[in-house]
Amino acid sequence: MAKMRLTEDTPFLRTPDMYQIENDAPITEYSDKLLDLIADTPNGGIPDEANAFCSVGKEKRGTVQMQLFAVIDPETESFGAVGFRSHGCLDAIGCAAALAEMLPGKTFSEALGITKDESRERLGGVP
Repeated sequence: MAKMRLTEDTPFLRTPDMYQIENDAPITEYSDKLLDLIADTPNGGIPDEANAFCSVGKEKRGTVQMQLFAVIDPETESFGAVGFRSHGCLDAIGCAAALAEMLPGKTFSEALGITKDESRERLGGVP
């Protein structure tokens, strides 16, 4: 089945983050950029012909927070298509989606140079 894409006319319900400590904390703490990226990310899942994988979290305890999958060109050591799987708070999912957008076309050394500030900027800030 083809992946459905959100449009401006698609109804979108924003609910509080399931890990918020305060029940009455507003979802307005999250930027529209972050929420829009999560709602309509093109990079969810494993890209065709992925030949690289990494995960972040405690795999032995079953709390893997993020998995990245990539197509790596071995000749140039650069990223092609990048996909992700993530769970947890909206920030974690947003960061995974942003990273999957930022990596294609970068070499390994350029990828290692991505900073927290660049990710925050891409997401419009995180609470």
